Formats: sequence, structure tokens, C-alpha cells
Amino acid sequence: MDEQVRKEALAKYLGCEAEDLEENEYRDNCFSVNPRERKQGEPPSYYIEIVNQFKTLLTPEQIEQIKEYLGLNSYDQSIERDKLYYSIEKYLKQNKADNPTYSAIKAKALYVENVLYHILSDEDRDFVKSYKNAFLGLPVEDNREYMTVDDGEYLILTDEEADEEAEEYIKSSLWAFNASFIIEHSDLPWEAQEMILSYQEDRCEEANETIGALITDMEEFVEDAIGADGRAHFLNTYDDEENEITVNGETLYIYRIN
Repeated sequence: MDEQVRKEALAKYLGCEAEDLEENEYRDNCFSVNPRERKQGEPPSYYIEIVNQFKTLLTPEQIEQIKEYLGLNSYDQSIERDKLYYSIEKYLKQNKADNPTYSAIKAKALYVENVLYHILSDEDRDFVKSYKNAFLGLPVEDNREYMTVDDGEYLILTDEEADEEAEEYIKSSLWAFNASFIIEHSDLPWEAQEMILSYQEDRCEEANETIGALITDMEEFVEDAIGADGRAHFLNTYDDEENEITVNGETLYIYRIN
């Protein structure tokens, strides 16, 4: 089937343009929605803003104490650092907890003390350097890395393709089926359920071949599995939904996979 038909079907289902879709190069009949590059992490402006807000909570003496500590040639002064940290932490909690700025910082950093901790930290990490530089009024570099993000990935399959993919998935995940369901499709007595369950828990994926050997009719097993849970249970790893749509006389089935 023409890939353009699949894109048009998904675009119709999502209410977007076909140009917003990009084919997944690693999986057939799979498309990403609105794929784009985005920087991961916080921009320099975040550190500058939150540190400047943090400074307003401190006394001039405390600001100078922190600068003096950061100016040391070595960060082996763990006793001095801890002493400084706990004295300022105590001051903030006792005198600034009701301050609107305190609440604003807390909303961004979870704990106001986190900002202080990172400023005084001796960790060699980019975000720690950003806190320090912002506090000292030095340039804060943008160390964020680009990552590809999208608004979801979807499989678009014909009825026959959906059956085939569901069957393939089921056969590769026999080890994860309920022991009782496996017993129903084998010649084993019901008393063997505990034995199968124990084997599944112990071997996980490695149990798949052995479980397969116990099943007397694999075609019936697959049909019953799909009949009980539906194809979407095996193909849609996002919300277990199967969506049917027709484009140019072609009926296709859509499954979101993330």
C-alpha cells in the first residue's frame, strides 16, 4: 500500500496535515507526529532569574560569605561549606518562609535550599556551574543538548497486517501470558499452573520457547488471545485502543505505540 495513503489516514484521524507526519525509519508502517528538535534542560535565563530571586532572600553579609567561599582555591573546605549551608538554611526557614519570593523559587526548584546547595556544591556538572556563575555574575553558558521529541507514534495497518503483527507479538510474548490461559491450550493438568508460573517468573523471556512447546494448537491460542483482549492489547502500547478509518476506499487500523 502507498505510504501516502497511510499518512493521509493518520492525518485525518488526528486532524492534522500529512506534512506533520514523518515515517519512522526503524519500523515499517509507523509514523511520528510533529517530530522536532528541542533543547533539553533549562536555559541560562532560568538560572539567572532564580539565583537573582534567591539573592533577595539573603542578607548582604550572607552574599559576601558565599562569594568568599566560592573564591577559595579548593573545595575541600567541607566543614566550612556545611556550616555556611546550615546557617543560611536555618535563616531562610525562620525568616523568609512566608516571603512571596520564597514561594516563587520553591515552585521552580521544589526546595529553596536546593538553590543554595547547588551554589555551594563541588560537583563538576553543567547545571551546578550555571548556578555558581549566575550567583557570581559571570556568563552562564547554554549547555543544553538537542533531542528529538514528538507528539506520539502510530502504527497504521491494514486488517491483514494487524492480524499478522498481533500474531507475531503474541508468539514472542508467550512467557507473559497467564498460566491458566496456557494450561487451557496445553495437555497439562490444572495442577501444573503453579509450576508454569514459577518457571515464568524465574526465566522471564527465556521461558518463551518452552512455553511455546507446551501449547498444542498455536493458531487457536493466537485466535483466543485476540478474541479475549483484542488486537489493540498487543499492538497499542499506549492506551489499548484500535481506531478504524477509511481513506480512498481503503480501511486502515491505527494504533498508538507511545
